[in-house]
Amino acid sequence: MGNTEEVKKLLAAGVQIDASDMNGVQAIHRAAQYSNPEVLKVLIAAGARVDAADKAGTEPIIYAVNGDKSESVKVLLAAGAKVDAWDKNGRQSIHLATYTDHIELAKTLLAAGAKADAVDKNGDRPLHWAARHGNQEMARVLLAAGAKVDAVDKNGDQPLHWAARYGNYGNTEIVKVLLAAGAKMDEPNKNGDSPNAIAKHIGPSEKDTGNMKGSLDEATINYLKNNLDPIFIRAGLCNSSNDCLGKDIIFCSQTNSLSCGIYGIPNENLAQEIILSMRNSGLRIKKISFWRSTYDKKSVLDKPIAEFDGHEPS
Repeated sequence: MGNTEEVKKLLAAGVQIDASDMNGVQAIHRAAQYSNPEVLKVLIAAGARVDAADKAGTEPIIYAVNGDKSESVKVLLAAGAKVDAWDKNGRQSIHLATYTDHIELAKTLLAAGAKADAVDKNGDRPLHWAARHGNQEMARVLLAAGAKVDAVDKNGDQPLHWAARYGNYGNTEIVKVLLAAGAKMDEPNKNGDSPNAIAKHIGPSEKDTGNMKGSLDEATINYLKNNLDPIFIRAGLCNSSNDCLGKDIIFCSQTNSLSCGIYGIPNENLAQEIILSMRNSGLRIKKISFWRSTYDKKSVLDKPIAEFDGHEPS
């Protein structure tokens, strides 16, 4: 779908513009997700509908947002696509852009009229996701566009609660942004828990530390202390040297090889830095998985943002 001239030839040969597959997906959906914006322009000029829905009710702009195709989103919006279209999970385009940390895409959607305080079917707002991911730049963009720092989800959690619950309370930048906008550390949710209380609840435990150290040899423990902690400290995930070891950010087991789950990772760049360090460590690696959220609060909707299987990251 990326070759404009080929698309023109197919259309000239009489290919039906709104032909769909078994899921109701048309050419304009695929073009929005995978192609350059020129192909989209050709299809739209030939009569493709920018509001065409597949069988799940998903319109092309949602495909474009999921594909991180900012220019395609602009083309669709200019042709009349709805900026507040919903996906099958009850989220609007601005939720998807925020969930996937696509800041420029979020700016485009907000400029086109997307609501910074849009509520998805679960009662969550874009600023909650920015706080969960520790994305201070996204938070600033949303706040500047009118997002309310004290907006609550169905549990009465404000964005600062999410920052605490999902491991970003130690990320001083996102906390500073939210506090500067008026968030309060002692504001209770429906269960009476404040962000401060939640942050303490998900902190380290002696049991977690003992389990991790008990299954690892001394060389591996030294590697984690001397190599990973400095990476986490630079990323703002730890407060001091060795502060991450044994907490809910790293869980490892070791028999003949090492398996780890590393949690609270804000972006793939940090994961790739850790992968490079581990590849050069000399350790026998079985599998390392990287997750955005913290260990005991990982959402079932999450997937690893990166995995290191043996010596090949995926």
